[in-house]
Parts: sequence; C-alpha cells; structure tokens
Amino acid sequence: MYSQIQPLITGLQAYFDNVSLTDDKALQKPNNAVIFIDRVVPEYLTSSRIRKTCEMAIMFSIDGTADTAYQTADTKIADIESVLESSFNYYEIQEIQFGYVNNLHRLFVFAQFTIQWEE
Repeated sequence: MYSQIQPLITGLQAYFDNVSLTDDKALQKPNNAVIFIDRVVPEYLTSSRIRKTCEMAIMFSIDGTADTAYQTADTKIADIESVLESSFNYYEIQEIQFGYVNNLHRLFVFAQFTIQWEE
C-alpha cells in the first residue's frame, strides 16, 4: 500500500515545504502537509486482480490575511488535484473544510478524498 501512496507524497513535495504521514506536529508550521490514511478496502475483481480503495485526508495550513490565505488555498487545492490526477486512475474529493484562526493569522485546510488503484 505504501508504494501506491509514495507517488502522492513525492508529488506534493513540490508544493509544500514538508509532507508527512500522520505527523500532526508538522501542522505547527505553515505550508506543511500531513496525510492521514483512514482505511484501505480491497475489492476482488478476479482471482489475480484486486482493486483497492483508500480513504484518506490531507491537512495543511497557510499564513496570511484571510483573503490571501483563501486564495493560496485555492491554488494548493488545484495542485493537490493535479497530483491526484497524475498519480491515480481514480480519485474523488469528498469534502474540504476551512478554518481561519484570526489570532494566528493562519488558515487550516482539511480535505478528505478517496483514491483507487489495481494490483
């Protein structure tokens, strides 16, 4: 499974200072992305073909005023979609949540998505 997720991590490193798996301490710094893997479900197509569906999320934060942070978030989300499209046959973004913390001047973004691949 990790070998299937590795291209996602590698692709996202072009857009973030750091990309890690489940290291939530990385969120203390802006422009760091954390990937959370929720579950992987196998679907047996034939005796030799398996389609795996992985539910996961990515969280990152952006410093700045609310307007600039939201504009940057739009760009980052487009970058994430581009990496997903080039890395997997199928992806679907289910939900994107935004939270701007005024006293930190930081926007936190949490995106849930599903990817699929065959083995």
